[in-house]
Amino acid sequence: MALARFTLWNFEPRVRITSFCSAHMGIRPVGYFYNGESHDFWEAVFILKGTAGITAGETVYTLSQGQMIFHPPGEFHRLWNNGNEFLRIAIVSFGADAFPIDRHRIYSFSSIDRVFASVRSIRRLFETDGIFVVGMRDGTNESDAQKAVMELEALFLDILDQRIDDDGLIKKDRLSERYS
Repeated sequence: MALARFTLWNFEPRVRITSFCSAHMGIRPVGYFYNGESHDFWEAVFILKGTAGITAGETVYTLSQGQMIFHPPGEFHRLWNNGNEFLRIAIVSFGADAFPIDRHRIYSFSSIDRVFASVRSIRRLFETDGIFVVGMRDGTNESDAQKAVMELEALFLDILDQRIDDDGLIKKDRLSERYS
């Protein structure tokens, strides 16, 4: 009997997360200001409630509930509460060997619950020092850890695939020129 020949179709994933640095949610009071940082991994910042001022490089942006931004490795960024009520955020920082961002955009996400679930899954499976991931929790099934990564990748893919107004470019805050 002859061996059948088949052709395999290869593809490269658009998003492939390879590591975690942190996954946390927090509440920031009115007047909160973080001086900023840069690092060698990606960071996704989700605004769950309130209004945030965010810098990305030399540009200032204002994001509201249901919006988020990705900061690429090496980019200096800051965050502050830009409103008159508390600010609730979720931040996931991660390494990726595939991530399709080439310029800043504001992305919308439709489900705060889905963001909560993704962050909770990571925190349930990975040991943290309060914010930063330091390893997998004892007894964590590696398949469950992989599923948590895949859920986060699926969330990012859904966000990246949403239609974005005005060619997807973020509207710069009026303070951007002065900040630059």
